[in-house]
Amino acid sequence: LDAEVACPGEIALHGTLGHEPAFHAVAGMPAGAFAAGFEVVCGHVACLLRDITGRKDTARALGRRTHQLETVRSVAEEITRERDLSRLLDLIAQRALTLVRAGGGYIYLWNGADRILVPRAWTRYAEWMPQHRLRLNECLAGTVAARREGLVVNDYRRWPAASRFLLERTGITAALAEPLVYRDDLVGVILLDTEEAGHRFTEEDRLVLSLLAGIVTVRFASWRGAQNLS
Repeated sequence: LDAEVACPGEIALHGTLGHEPAFHAVAGMPAGAFAAGFEVVCGHVACLLRDITGRKDTARALGRRTHQLETVRSVAEEITRERDLSRLLDLIAQRALTLVRAGGGYIYLWNGADRILVPRAWTRYAEWMPQHRLRLNECLAGTVAARREGLVVNDYRRWPAASRFLLERTGITAALAEPLVYRDDLVGVILLDTEEAGHRFTEEDRLVLSLLAGIVTVRFASWRGAQNLS
């Protein structure tokens, strides 16, 4: 925004609104009129700044999404090469953290005979995570498994279904999870969480995790089929 003397006693304020001055202030103009006119100019400038900021935010979001999709493709290729189930699940849990900003990644597999979710891969809490088995509708993983749909919980410590066990042992503040479902059969759940205060997972994060979950489910079904054949 520039100011210049257009003629004695007159000031013209120029912005990026065109060649014509955005507003003229003439000597002797009532204070109220000047203030009103100046507010109009400030409003135009604010709109322009919001537009510029919006474009930059869109560019950043596009860049982030492109990076995520490239990472998903790379992870898909990587897990396709892995033949050992334990290493495969550990790899998936670790790679999920490169897709979505999170502190911990976990994979539960569904035991249909006992009707329970069994933790099979984790990136932290190794001292007790193997014993953290869940039933349907129990905690976040159990809720997602029962509903067969993903869920984001950004206020975990106040969430009614939060695990007292986890609340007492961790500082988890937010979490998201996606079911692993193959041809209507429950395979398991993939879950991410964070202990970072103020960090919130987004719907975009859930969609990216959902994409990974689909790849994982197909890969697991392929592995299970190969085991049955052998």
